[in-house]
Amino acid sequence: MAAVWGVTRESFLAGDTSRVAREAVAAAVSSRNACPFCVEAHAMSLHGAGRHDLADALASGRPVSDPALQPLLQWAAATRDPGSPLLKALPCEPSDRPRFIGTALLFHYINRMVHVFLGDSPLPGLPGMGLARDAVRRAAGKLFMSGLASRPVKPGLAEGLRLPVRQDGPGPEAIAWAAGDPHVHRAWWNFHRIALGLGERHVPVQTRILIADALEAWTGGDMGLSRGWAFEATRSLPQEQQPLARFALLVALASYQVDDQVVRDFLAVEGAGQRLVPAAAWASAMATFRIARWLSHHPEEGFPGGI
Repeated sequence: MAAVWGVTRESFLAGDTSRVAREAVAAAVSSRNACPFCVEAHAMSLHGAGRHDLADALASGRPVSDPALQPLLQWAAATRDPGSPLLKALPCEPSDRPRFIGTALLFHYINRMVHVFLGDSPLPGLPGMGLARDAVRRAAGKLFMSGLASRPVKPGLAEGLRLPVRQDGPGPEAIAWAAGDPHVHRAWWNFHRIALGLGERHVPVQTRILIADALEAWTGGDMGLSRGWAFEATRSLPQEQQPLARFALLVALASYQVDDQVVRDFLAVEGAGQRLVPAAAWASAMATFRIARWLSHHPEEGFPGGI
């Protein structure tokens, strides 16, 4: 949890990069990943910042009218498409680049965890769509999140996280994009190290190899509605490993397909209960770092005049 807080703080909260723009990037990534909980949460934050038109557009899936934000949101949605020309130049100042990329990657991770462990909305039990829900979302944003998006946060990991200082050098390829900001770089290096450790402790090596191969072949597309592909992909593993491998594979590539039956199958294996959260965190992180490698292969430093 400390490592996740570290990347959240340094990528999404700290520094003078526009917090409204980062909220919008988070919502755009969440929309691309079909995570309605996160889209609505970020819309509420934007309502709290007084950006009601932007919040309503992102929550409803309508085009955003703000010309300064449109290129950035198009880039955010394209982070699932490694071949997109939109990834070649991030529309922002070079100094903002690590925080925008870090924000996008953070929510590729969080969306997967939310799919597995949370519901569809931070406002459960309310009308599904329409003016009534819009009104409640706006009121909740003003009540609980007013000023949140404009509150300054000083860069630098919070005291008390007890995370080791990163080693000298450029770090893994998956965090090459963060090299321009030492605080973001340190936070993501620690997150990368801890995520790998979760896999080593909680996920059998055969399953880790299978997931790595599947992610290497993945090009960002949706896997469809059937889970048959996950059963087929894990069939060659020992039977006692298949439920965990199937769960991890779904979390990484199609977290929206994880339901109670997938979790029950996982938990039916003796001793699996203690592995559920670490396995989900590891698989989510591995998918995130796969996407990060796509972004690291576009070395352009952005361009002046953006957000």
